[in-house]
Amino acid sequence: MDFLPDTRIDWLKYRWWFAAVSVTVVVAGAFEVVRQGGLRYGIDFSEGTMVVAKFADPPEIEAVREAVSALGYGDAVIQRYDRPEMHQVMIRVEKADSAPAPEAEDPEAEDPDAESPGAAAEAPVPGSSPEEAEAPEASVSAMSALPDTPGTRAAPPGEGIDATANRILEALREGRAGNELVSSSTEIVGPVVGEELRRRARNATLLALFAMLIYIGFRFEPVYGVGATVAVIHDVVVTLSLVSLFGYEISLNVIAAFMTLVGYSVNDTIVIFDRVRENRHIHRRLQLNEIVNLAINQTLRRTVLTSGLTLLAVGALFVWGGEVLRAFSFVLVAGVVVGTYSSIAIASPIVLWWRSVRRRRAATEEERRPREQEARV
Repeated sequence: MDFLPDTRIDWLKYRWWFAAVSVTVVVAGAFEVVRQGGLRYGIDFSEGTMVVAKFADPPEIEAVREAVSALGYGDAVIQRYDRPEMHQVMIRVEKADSAPAPEAEDPEAEDPDAESPGAAAEAPVPGSSPEEAEAPEASVSAMSALPDTPGTRAAPPGEGIDATANRILEALREGRAGNELVSSSTEIVGPVVGEELRRRARNATLLALFAMLIYIGFRFEPVYGVGATVAVIHDVVVTLSLVSLFGYEISLNVIAAFMTLVGYSVNDTIVIFDRVRENRHIHRRLQLNEIVNLAINQTLRRTVLTSGLTLLAVGALFVWGGEVLRAFSFVLVAGVVVGTYSSIAIASPIVLWWRSVRRRRAATEEERRPREQEARV
């Protein structure tokens, strides 16, 4: 498709400007992370509560979201769960100690007939009395449908449900979501699970980078593998900085988006490197910087077409995908832009820089050899 004319842009001339843009974004993201006291992890990587609510009729996600947000859990993740005919919704909220605290009672309003200050602790909790436990709309079942994750524990029927789950279930029982609650189950995710998931996410990303370094090193030359790997690391760091700057949380969906970004960026870089290798055999009289610029300009039409169509798809997902997929689609949108940018502005200049360093070392070695021979004579 010849919608873009042949270009003769000297991309490498602007490599230091590209590097300055990347450094600026990374530094801004680092300051934001420090200001926040670290990266913002979602419920998947931190302590929290998951509630699965089963309704009599197909639930409206926005109605459930409004009911939960009215309790003060504005950052709750709400999505459909299991098959559509099951009428189930999963609600995930951060750990209870970050939830809104219940209103303090007036100490002067205490019952004078109370036997002791600790008697209030024996008051029944909503949903824990035998009458409420036997009611179908207030039943709480063990979490049998959720994944069996080590370090998690499902609350027994009618017992052990933390205050967060109690508040949510009470609101749903009152019909604030515009639907009748039939049954529910809850699960509490502890810090051990969050740390384990963070460790696995780091290991998966590092293993992917190492595997790509080995593949590209064998497929082309080691210096090309280094350039592609540095470009991918650049993409991850810059996109992570943008995630922090725009206030999104790191969740399992976001990690999946980062892995997609890694593959997309490497694919675009390999296309340019493959054209560089071809041009080195075809245009033997050209300098390496001219060959790299020629390769980038030759693949620019393909890059714009592929990245543009991908950006339209993920952009539509970002706009109309809903709140649950907002962070996921944001990483994809930023990743497509940053990945395309790094293939041109980061990976290729690194290869050129490394080649120039080796050329200067070889020239220095050639100049030093005659001097050493004269010294021996």
